[in-house]
Amino acid sequence: MVTKKKSIDRAMRWFIVPGAIISMIFLFIDSLRKAGFVYFVLSLFIIFIYGQKAYRKNLNGFTWNKTAFFGLLVAVAFLILSYISPAFSLLTPVISLSVATSLRYFIIWALAPDLEEHWREGFIAFLKKHYPKLTFNMINLIQAIIFAAIHVTAYGVFLDAYDTLSQLYGGVLAISGSLVAAAFFGVISGYMMKKWKNTAPSMIAHSTINFWLTHTGLIVVASLLSLL
Repeated sequence: MVTKKKSIDRAMRWFIVPGAIISMIFLFIDSLRKAGFVYFVLSLFIIFIYGQKAYRKNLNGFTWNKTAFFGLLVAVAFLILSYISPAFSLLTPVISLSVATSLRYFIIWALAPDLEEHWREGFIAFLKKHYPKLTFNMINLIQAIIFAAIHVTAYGVFLDAYDTLSQLYGGVLAISGSLVAAAFFGVISGYMMKKWKNTAPSMIAHSTINFWLTHTGLIVVASLLSLL
């Protein structure tokens, strides 16, 4: 049986530290500097939380077990919902087209789900420790709203791209449906972590959704269906 300590250490060794190193490298690549900055800041916060004993009692880390596959079911349900309701649309994070295709997809499929989901667990642990009077529902809603706010940059709305506040407001409004969807997924992911005490299901759900939303994901599925 895998202990909580081993699961937390595994998350640090397999996902968080490598993610931080990769994000730091992106800081030196012009086309990836903004994305690298966002994920590097997230990784520093995660490393701080995971490294403190005071927070570890509210962490679970990564464990590969049968609960991980529930992430696939959640991803499918989430994607069906996004297709049923046009207002509940999703966008894929914008990565510069000058970046090699394989690297762009690595960021979308691997790096983002890795650091964002471990940030989520770390931030929930942070709020539980410092604001013990907050219920889990309140904590979960707070982290989901911040998660959606982070995606303002992930979806390509950067502060330096607009000259006025009205232009910035228009840019955010244009992706408001996707921000609502991101917040909703944040809430679902938080409950997944609470129920299964594992970051694996939410990471798999996150990665699956990002995979499907890329053209390559659709092409792969269509190719497989053509073989039937």
